[in-house]
Amino acid sequence: MVEKKPFIKRVVSYPIEENCWLFGDREKRELVAIDPGNSNKIAEQIEKFGGELVAICCTHSHFDHVEGNKLLKERFSAPIMIGKYDAPYLTESYKSAELFGVKSVASPPADRLLVEGDKIKVGRYTLEVIEYPGHTPGLIAFYERWLGLLFAGDLIFYEGIGRFDLPRGDFQKTKESLHKLMRLPDEVTIFTGHGEKTTVAHERMHNPFREHFL
Repeated sequence: MVEKKPFIKRVVSYPIEENCWLFGDREKRELVAIDPGNSNKIAEQIEKFGGELVAICCTHSHFDHVEGNKLLKERFSAPIMIGKYDAPYLTESYKSAELFGVKSVASPPADRLLVEGDKIKVGRYTLEVIEYPGHTPGLIAFYERWLGLLFAGDLIFYEGIGRFDLPRGDFQKTKESLHKLMRLPDEVTIFTGHGEKTTVAHERMHNPFREHFL
């Protein structure tokens, strides 16, 4: 039986205060970087972990979630993975930075395009891809079913939801995706793209937008 002791580390990048989540298997010494921002501490934490970076996993193509792709790919030779429907915008990620009045480094193109049901092995663990369009056309989350962990990017936040008023955002699809999210077990922990982690149960009870997805 797999021991329930994964490596999970949050590294926050500024000025957008974006969360990169490092998720790994301590025994097999493998990990992934989910939504690497611009912080140099991401690479430092990977090196401190001392294992192999098996993938750079992007929930979507907004600049603050992919700024670290180029550095990590060059330093660790890890493949970049993103949802099929956000892949066309990945190399133009810097354009979304212009909306916030900041400059950004464009991401290299993806090495693997992901769709619903795809799986990424991380040592003894398996991240399953779930499609949650709305914030962007191809937003995806990474679900470790056995551990009850969901890395959800900007789909939902602690008592909040991701913006749908940015280019290519869609409120109706956001509502549908949040409704789909609520079908997961209450005890699932959600690791968000900004702010603190939460749970399905907490958001079902306390999210101020819950009338739109329950």
